Amino acid sequence: MQRTSISLADFREITGTTISERVAGYYGWQSTRRSDGTWAYDKTLQSAPLPVSKVVDGCGRRFEGPNYCSQDYLSLASHEAIKEAAINAIQQLGVHSAGSSALLGNTAISRQLEDELADFVNYEHLLLFPTGWAAGYGVIKGLVRPDDWVIMDALSHACLQEGAKAATRNIVSVPHLDNEAFEKRLARIRASHPHSFILAITETVFSMDSDTPDFHRFLDICRSYGAVSLVDVAHDLGCLGFNGRGQLEIQNAIGGPDILIGSFSKTFASNGGFIATKAAATKEYLKNVLLPPDFLKCSVANPSRNRASGASYCAIRRWRPASRTAVQQQLVPAFAIGPEWIHLSRRAVRYCAGISGRGRAGAGAVAQSVKPGCCLEFCRVSGSRRQQVADQDAGSKRPHECAR
Repeated sequence: MQRTSISLADFREITGTTISERVAGYYGWQSTRRSDGTWAYDKTLQSAPLPVSKVVDGCGRRFEGPNYCSQDYLSLASHEAIKEAAINAIQQLGVHSAGSSALLGNTAISRQLEDELADFVNYEHLLLFPTGWAAGYGVIKGLVRPDDWVIMDALSHACLQEGAKAATRNIVSVPHLDNEAFEKRLARIRASHPHSFILAITETVFSMDSDTPDFHRFLDICRSYGAVSLVDVAHDLGCLGFNGRGQLEIQNAIGGPDILIGSFSKTFASNGGFIATKAAATKEYLKNVLLPPDFLKCSVANPSRNRASGASYCAIRRWRPASRTAVQQQLVPAFAIGPEWIHLSRRAVRYCAGISGRGRAGAGAVAQSVKPGCCLEFCRVSGSRRQQVADQDAGSKRPHECAR
């Protein structure tokens, strides 16, 4: 079916000699969307990101309703113990560490967080980043050179794709979760470049489709052709698996990838990210040789953020695994994020924006993202543990049911 509507993807390429010329077309389209009530972005919380939140949407409408957009998978962001830990950190160390971690920006709290998370993911060395996005971008930019190769899943996160583009032109995109295609293309690269560094990238849970690779097969292929494996664990670490170690634990592949990257913003109630590696040399090289101009002038050791992440980690570790599994079986049929497929773009627009006026699950059911190139035909739903409990208790409809 031919696509007749316009999406954000249509404005990626811009022309003109002035800034106003280059962005006028987009702004006119956005203004029309705002005026007719179908602009799906720019929502503003007027309360904490709770299961039921107060919101002002991008069209200026105020409402209160179920929140399917905020990413707080275990509902720790508003937990009293986590808030108290962050407040105590501010009282102890202030609100800012006042430096990069390459100089005097480390704190006892940030060092403790690095040690605890390294133990949790079963890697010897861990380096904090200011955001998960920075971790994904920074580790690729830090390790890959123009003559090196990157081979990655076609649906890899934007930070990984942008990091690869910034590092090399030798990028191979593999069809999503297709290990057969991955092996064929990796074999071709290795045959023609026997001495090149090759970085192979995938994710534990892909944020748009909420699916996961076969890690044993992926890692076996990497080892067979001498590729270094990098895995993004942002969307399942802490919230999936018997001990909270995500799909790598579920598939008995903990410690398999050469490098892990992750984010605190999904499960660990804070901003921030990390890379985990088996070699001290990798951590120290990234920290002190390459990244300071681009990254380490930014403080990564904000005391309250680090303490919130650390307190969330402690809460996850203390939560009895049996209880975690029981709760997941009852409330999380697959993952903390999930796709909602909408086959007609007009219906998708209504899903993303118009349901704000329908109450119930519509009020806060805000689509966070769309696939590259899609015309709002695919939307992602995320939320929190307490949101799922609230839905179960209230018998709420799923967002796509409210959009019909």
